[in-house]
Amino acid sequence: MSPAPALYNPTVLDHFLNPRNVGDVPEPEAMGRAGEPARGDTMRLSLRIRRGRIVDARFRTFGCAALEDYDNRHPAARAPGR
Repeated sequence: MSPAPALYNPTVLDHFLNPRNVGDVPEPEAMGRAGEPARGDTMRLSLRIRRGRIVDARFRTFGCAALEDYDNRHPAARAPGR
């Protein structure tokens, strides 16, 4: 393995190697995009909402390991039921 993993802590590496909530929600009620395409870091978020609550949230990220980790732990990714 390359020396790159030493640049990230174990939690960041775990989220990069084992992403959670990745993909697209089928027939989402809401979608959003964020990031800086010129730099290459972007995120797309899709949500399914029922009775005013998020029941499913998924994302697609294009960027570095730190961005993948952030998106995995982003509040919207943990939002179902809220």
